[in-house]
Amino acid sequence: TELLFGAFNSYAHGGCHTPARTLVDLRVEWNNIGGSRLSAALNAENLTDKIYRIGTNSTLLYGVEGDAYGPPRMITFDLSYRF
Repeated sequence: TELLFGAFNSYAHGGCHTPARTLVDLRVEWNNIGGSRLSAALNAENLTDKIYRIGTNSTLLYGVEGDAYGPPRMITFDLSYRF
């Protein structure tokens, strides 16, 4: 019966349904800068800093529910040199 009630709890609280989402990612590259072997890139993930749920776990037995959220906006810079 625990499995039945656990599933019911998850469905009742929307745990088995993850709404659709749209994220904006961006990458800008400049290869062979000035004719050299140097390249640079700027990356931005989740540019709008959207908060979104990627999963959930609920347990009626212990009365605990937990959600997992996607990472916040992350901006990185890559610099590379080809030998």
